[in-house]
Amino acid sequence: MKFSFYILLVLLNSTNLFSQLESIKEFPKEYESQEIKELTPVWISENEILAFYSNSTLDTIFSRRTTNRGLTWSTQKYERYVVSQSSSGKTFLTAVKGGNDRIILAWSDTTAIMIYSDDKGLSWSHSTLPHPEFFAKYMGFFNMGSGRILFSFLAITLSYIISYDNGETWSFENKTDLPTLSFPTRTFSIVATSEDSIVCTFPRLNVEGVPVYSIVSVDGGETWSDTVRVALTHFRGGYSGPNVCSGIDDEKNLWVFFDHIKEIGFEEYNQQDVSVFKSSNFGLSWQKMNSFTKYLGGDFLDNIAILDGKFFVTFHSSRSSVIEQSFYGILGESADVFTPPVLLGAEVTDVDHEKEEFSYQALIIDEDAVSQVTVELEDGAFIGEMFDDGMHNDSLDSDNIYGNTFPILTPTSVVPYYGKRYALDVNKINLPLNNSGILAGVNFTHLSLLSEFKMYDIYNNVRIERETARVPVMNPGSGGKYEEGGFLFSGGFWLSGYNGDSLWSNAVASASLVEDYLPGKVGSEPDDALNRIYIVNINDVPFGYTWQNWKDAVSLGAEFYDGDGDGIYNPVDKNWNDTWDPGEDMPMLIGNETIWCVYNDGMPSN
Repeated sequence: MKFSFYILLVLLNSTNLFSQLESIKEFPKEYESQEIKELTPVWISENEILAFYSNSTLDTIFSRRTTNRGLTWSTQKYERYVVSQSSSGKTFLTAVKGGNDRIILAWSDTTAIMIYSDDKGLSWSHSTLPHPEFFAKYMGFFNMGSGRILFSFLAITLSYIISYDNGETWSFENKTDLPTLSFPTRTFSIVATSEDSIVCTFPRLNVEGVPVYSIVSVDGGETWSDTVRVALTHFRGGYSGPNVCSGIDDEKNLWVFFDHIKEIGFEEYNQQDVSVFKSSNFGLSWQKMNSFTKYLGGDFLDNIAILDGKFFVTFHSSRSSVIEQSFYGILGESADVFTPPVLLGAEVTDVDHEKEEFSYQALIIDEDAVSQVTVELEDGAFIGEMFDDGMHNDSLDSDNIYGNTFPILTPTSVVPYYGKRYALDVNKINLPLNNSGILAGVNFTHLSLLSEFKMYDIYNNVRIERETARVPVMNPGSGGKYEEGGFLFSGGFWLSGYNGDSLWSNAVASASLVEDYLPGKVGSEPDDALNRIYIVNINDVPFGYTWQNWKDAVSLGAEFYDGDGDGIYNPVDKNWNDTWDPGEDMPMLIGNETIWCVYNDGMPSN
């Protein structure tokens, strides 16, 4: 029994010392809307990892630390202020663990900056690069061992230099330029498989499919092999193309991670994963590709860190929210289990103005199965469910097209505001207008209803995505109409007067290209959401959305009926009888419908 008890204690202690990161996880944010850019890890010891990243404006570098292999992270720590950024929207942040646990960190500022820490990132040296005018992009490190650190970069040419004292000093006299390639590339990765054997992997841009290639030098960069194709990947459409990272495990296998595109059977849509290839002969040939991620949406590689032959991988993805967030995992250890459904598109398929409803369809896919789809219109003004059973205006049963019929939400029912344009449609008159003073000469064709999809898979993973439901209006087009006949092509105010002895005038006559007005009060931002059109209708629910929304109109100068005589617009049903009474406040509703906005003549004279 003593012997058995002793073995049990050893197992428990071993479990505590060696944490397992069983699934890919989202990197923590300081606040909900924080955008983390270029998540760059350094694997310090078995359980300790230090991750660097920049903020959305690319002017600050932060870090977080984990001591349990990524299960939890420390609070955010400020590291450095970045003075300027390149036009590519990157700081090109890169880091590596050198010898004696030294951490080396580099990024592009007004020049290339490189610093190091010998106390696990608690304090840092000054820049170690010798040329203050040196500016580089697409930088990367590789620890060659024995105090040698390879630093690759793009500065006119693809190049690398080697430090022989653990990154403390660098000499550009030993800079090696890669051979001039017959095709353009920017992102690339260089590793050294021995003192003289060096492998470079890179994507070939401006070619459909964007293949990734490798070249090999076995004489320290003096000569290079012909290109060998690694894989067919994807050019996302940005400035730099797909990202590529490479590393070597304990058995001298070369691994290449990259953004990879897959066709999944839907026209004009492809899945993008973080995938990996392996070569056991230093890049001369490559084995079958495997996917690190499997989400049907887009996953985009950031960086990798290596320790004892294992790879810690970071990438960004929109799988958890509309804003892309950063994720991480360990190759061969972390399963990709948070893979919610993907919305490929949504459209209005049919409109019934008499019933005031429309049919809405959405193409939604998942690698397993979709369990439920709900839609919220206009921030929850209406919530409904969509189905893929062939019985809810959703096309065919089980064809990934979900649908249902929803009410047309108009400003006269529950939508709180309409925005920049609207069409008065009362009795036999239809008159479109906008919030900058144009009457009739406004092309009003559809209602734009904000729709928020919540899509669940069979594991209850949820993805939220917003679309706009464009619902055609009853009388589309421009011009004021009475029944079927037009009575006004375009109109607006014409004003003139004297300021002392100075005669002034302004006008709106869009048909004559005269448009002098801007939305809002003088000095306000024309695109401010407050400077919108406000609508109240005689059929609106008393004290409902449109009545409450009139508070914003009042703040801009709109009139109201002051039922309680206190001078403040506060539409409250004081006796709870669900009906307006003369002693209660209400909007200044004149006739069937009142449309109100404010604009000014602050249009620049030029």
